Amino acid sequence: MLAAILICGLGYAEGAVLSRRLGGWQVISWALLLAAPIMAVLAVGTWPSDWTRVTIPVWLGLGYVSVFSMWVGFVFWYRGLALGGIAGSASCSSCNRSLG
Repeated sequence: MLAAILICGLGYAEGAVLSRRLGGWQVISWALLLAAPIMAVLAVGTWPSDWTRVTIPVWLGLGYVSVFSMWVGFVFWYRGLALGGIAGSASCSSCNRSLG
């Protein structure tokens, strides 16, 4: 758990530094593109045996989470990190989690 916390923290910090030069949308786009091969292997490893259970609402939910939570959300997250500074934004984010 400690290793995961450290790695994620380093990823956020590096993303914030990169977003000052590239912009938030490019940082998250590159991150998702670089993670795609690993995610593809994991997806094949957890492939459903029965595709009839994967309905249209399931695909729409996956699309919504992929676009809005993962891509658009991180565009604004990295923009905020670039504008507010890594240390200030991280401490504000920690307060949000502990307060509710």
